[in-house]
Parts: sequence; structure tokens; C-alpha cells
Amino acid sequence: MSMRLSLTNKEFATLLSVYAPTLQAEPAEKDRFYSELRYVLRRTPAADKVIILGDFNARVGRDGVSWRRVLDRHGIDNCNKNGGLLLESCIELQLIITKTVFQQKKNRLMTTWRHPWSKHWHLIDYILVRQRDRRYVLHTRVMSSAECHTDHRLVRCKIRLHFKPKPRKGGSLRKTYKLSKLQSAEVRSVFQVGFQSKLKNVSDLEGSLT
Repeated sequence: MSMRLSLTNKEFATLLSVYAPTLQAEPAEKDRFYSELRYVLRRTPAADKVIILGDFNARVGRDGVSWRRVLDRHGIDNCNKNGGLLLESCIELQLIITKTVFQQKKNRLMTTWRHPWSKHWHLIDYILVRQRDRRYVLHTRVMSSAECHTDHRLVRCKIRLHFKPKPRKGGSLRKTYKLSKLQSAEVRSVFQVGFQSKLKNVSDLEGSLT
């Protein structure tokens, strides 16, 4: 799923929600997923701030030296095959995995999913942004206490964006009244007739409801 939001200064942010194939999926299915992701990003205007959120079913490991500018210093686990596909795509598309930028002390604040057989916790849910937009990311962390009715933990990312104000329909919502016009006997008479008529309509409506 994708959503494009208007920002100030004629800028835009494009949000993508994704779900990648599992480790057991066929290689062709995995290739198709990353091909579609590349296709969507290439169609996204180059000036847009891109935020990709989702379950990538991938463990990217902690080798920030080999994957410089994609992984930072705070990765966990060992990289698996799906993680290699994700890292290669991030290199090609110039993306960074924001979760690895920020240190969190406890394991439960770093992992997002527990394997049903081994019962080990792993990090497989990520939020990615373009490398040039890293400075807008204030923090990314796992919310271990959030209840989302899923076997995954919630991942929250704080990003500094300035949204374009929503235009008001029909101009200002605040009505103005020129009370000085009521000093005129003619205007005052018209107002009183109209006001009495509205009161009668309300009274008749309440009577019909009872």
C-alpha cells in the first residue's frame, strides 16, 4: 500500500506499507517482491521523502562495516538469506534501516518477533528511509508494551516533517455579525421576523417529535 502526503514548501512524503515473503518462500516469489518494490520506488518522484514500513521477514545482522550507509552500529542477530536480499536492495535503492541507528539497552526493545519453534526473538520488522533523509529521523524503537493483537511487536519511528495545512472549504469557518446594522429600524424589523420564524420552525419540529 502507498500513500502520498503534502508537506510545506511544495514537498511530499510517500509512505509504503509492505509484507515480504518468508524465508521458506520460493526464490521467484522473493525476486518478484523486490522487483515490485524497485518498480514502485522508481515511479516515486525523486524529491519525495520515502518511508517504507513493514514485515520484511529478514534478519540483516550487525555488519555495519560491510553494509556501510545501510546498516548502522546497532544491528542484532546474524544475517540470513532474506536479510541479504534486503541489504542488497537497500544498497541499490539508497535506503537505510533506521532501527540500527539507535541503541536500545534491553533485548525486548530491539526484537520484534519470536520464532514459534525456537522461542528466540528476532528483528524482522523495519522502517526504511532514503539515506539522504536520515537527518529527519529522530528515533526508531520497538514498543514492547503495545497491544496490537499480533505476534509482532510494534515499531515506532519519530520523523520531523512539516505538513501542509488542510485548506478550509468555503472560506473561514467563523461567522461574523455586524451588530451595528441593528440600529436601523428597518434592518431590526427584518431580523426579528426572520428570528421568530426560525423559532416557530424549531417549536413545530419538537412538537412533531413528541
